[in-house]
Amino acid sequence: MKKIVLAVFIFAGLVLSCSDDPEVITETVTVTETVTETVTETVIQIKDHYAIVLSANGGTMTEGALVLKQAESSANLPTASSLGLRRVGYSFVGWGTASDAEEALYEDGAAYTVTKSLLLFALWEERDFTVTYDANGGEWTEQATKNVSIQEGNELTLPTAAKTGLLRTGYSFLGWATSQQATAASDVEYWQGDTYEVMGDITFYAVWLKKENCLYATADDIVEWIEKLEDDTTIVLTGEFTKSEYEVLQTNMVSALKKGKGGIFLDLSDIVISSDSSEEIGVYFYGATRLSGIELPSMVTVISSDAFSGCSSLTSITIPDGVTSIGSWAFNGCSGLTIITIPDGVTTIEDHTFYFCTSLTSITIPDGVTSIENSVFYGCTSLTSITIPDGVTSIGDSAFRGCPSLTSIMIPDGVTSIGDGAFSGCFSLTNIMIPYGVTSIEDGTFVFCENLTSIIIPDSVTSIKSQAFLGCSSLTTITIPEGVTSIESKTFSQCSSLIDITIPDGVTSIGYEAFNQCYNLTNVSLPHSNWKVTHKYQATDSNDISVPDGVTAATYLKETYSDYNWEKR
Repeated sequence: MKKIVLAVFIFAGLVLSCSDDPEVITETVTVTETVTETVTETVIQIKDHYAIVLSANGGTMTEGALVLKQAESSANLPTASSLGLRRVGYSFVGWGTASDAEEALYEDGAAYTVTKSLLLFALWEERDFTVTYDANGGEWTEQATKNVSIQEGNELTLPTAAKTGLLRTGYSFLGWATSQQATAASDVEYWQGDTYEVMGDITFYAVWLKKENCLYATADDIVEWIEKLEDDTTIVLTGEFTKSEYEVLQTNMVSALKKGKGGIFLDLSDIVISSDSSEEIGVYFYGATRLSGIELPSMVTVISSDAFSGCSSLTSITIPDGVTSIGSWAFNGCSGLTIITIPDGVTTIEDHTFYFCTSLTSITIPDGVTSIENSVFYGCTSLTSITIPDGVTSIGDSAFRGCPSLTSIMIPDGVTSIGDGAFSGCFSLTNIMIPYGVTSIEDGTFVFCENLTSIIIPDSVTSIKSQAFLGCSSLTTITIPEGVTSIESKTFSQCSSLIDITIPDGVTSIGYEAFNQCYNLTNVSLPHSNWKVTHKYQATDSNDISVPDGVTAATYLKETYSDYNWEKR
């Protein structure tokens, strides 16, 4: 009769078991080479068999740690590879009968004769690997460690170009790859400053890009690079910063961008800025004249006042979606900026934001913005089109002053006020419709809109201020609403194409030079025949006049009494 006998070993916290089928159990064999912290109990009850128990001794095994062999037989110990035996940072040197044995009693896979049960411990020695850095076409300009010996499993930080002195004429150093054929950004496996866990001998090859492409930098080297570079270069900043660290780095970058030559495009889109969720993260590159373009960090929520003021080389910018406000004078004097996309989340664009951005051609204002502040687009000489959202209710003083390329603009129906000089000097503007709700055409609103041929003024307007249409030399006709009670000085002065005009019944005063130099004006329909005229400078020069017809009215207003203030008698 045969019996199945189960031998159980509690080993290193793992219960291992195996079965055999000897004919008869005749004795009990206990392995006495027991180490309490690794083998708590080892008992075998098998006739004519001995057990070999294997301890990984600080390492790990993927296969069973128990081997049963028949007495007096010859056998080979399992190999480390067959057991899946490994210990990070160490090399396996063989087996010993004690965990701290200095020499191995059995080598890996060694032959032995089975005469007793054994508890064998894996013996280890520290294993170092060599990490080699290959300049891959470049050269080491400073003393650099090109080969590093490091224990397996340890992490090393891959060096930056600045720390290794790497240089290749006409190229920018990006990072490292394990292939010598790596020649593009997509080939980079490890960027400068990345960490790598060493698991064997390895060679890292430098990856280069021509300088017109880009450089990758960390906080340690970006300022130095900006100062030293003279060619147009894109620099991609990597790393994680606190809010205060980023602000200090930003200040240092701005200082460097005010010196030297060559445009610098900064890509900050991948950096991480950690801060309290309630904190605003702004941006400030005031006077950075070498800054040619920028992609801002995604954490930025505010474009600060004067953020890019004086950045005359700036041609492009990517504003993150999280930005909600753009401060005053933010892009003042960015004469190279051609186009800009403002995120939908922006609700505030403050005064003078795009002041004298002379190359800006078009812009769309987000729906959340409710007012166009003073001088926002003053001097944007290349601006040809703009989209104003329906939610805007006011257009500030000089908002579009000096935009000679603007050919048309649609003012939303919700606008109720248009400021002084709002469209002054918009030479190419040909027509405009003022929405109902606007009650006053302010001082100089359309000064020198030389190509303006028609304008619709709503009945809600009750006041037309001084110089409102001065110099609108193409304006041939205009209808003044019935609610207007006064026409101030120089309102239609130099409207040389104006032929006739009807003054509403409610008008009781006309300012001096209101129709001065309206050379083609031949008929003015006045609501009253009798007027008192007083010289603009000499109050004593005052007369009562009678105006019999429209032709006479035109002559008096543009010539005879042009320098006089008119009041109804």
